[in-house]
Amino acid sequence: GMREYTDARIVTAFRNAGLSHILALSGMHLSLFSGMAAFIGKNTGGQRIAPLVQFAAVMLFTWFAGFSPSLFRAFLCALIVLACRFCKIPPLTMPNVLALAFLIHAALVPAHLFNAAFLLSYGALAGILLFGELCARAAVTVLPPPLAEPLGASVGAQCGTAPISLACFGAFAPIGAVSTVFVSPA
Repeated sequence: GMREYTDARIVTAFRNAGLSHILALSGMHLSLFSGMAAFIGKNTGGQRIAPLVQFAAVMLFTWFAGFSPSLFRAFLCALIVLACRFCKIPPLTMPNVLALAFLIHAALVPAHLFNAAFLLSYGALAGILLFGELCARAAVTVLPPPLAEPLGASVGAQCGTAPISLACFGAFAPIGAVSTVFVSPA
């Protein structure tokens, strides 16, 4: 997430390809780390230990990486889901998790409300939740599901962030919807 060690040409290339989000630590990175922790926890300590290992991993990852707006959003969402699981509360829907995370985030760090990373992070996840499945269903008519589903999520994220990108930066890169499908798994 820190770009001072990344060559400016690389940052520009990522931006032009619509892939700047790959450089920002957020839900994608935290989910990967959390998933590995859950796998390790489940295979070493069993089903009851896995959420605790996930919680510890999410806390450590976020603490070491820093509380950027996008990572803090992902951190709050992960904590809400893990808390529900740990307390045996029926799972919340993802829109409810996002809304609760937004309220907590705004209350704890109101300065983030005016940060582009905050707006883009919440906008991307809201777009995925609102439009991702619809876009995937449209794409599956011409693409196989392994491509249609990530493309749907990517287009959904673009729908949620395009107005913010236009307002903040005067441009957005729709090619990112396609690029992300191929770059994110790598």
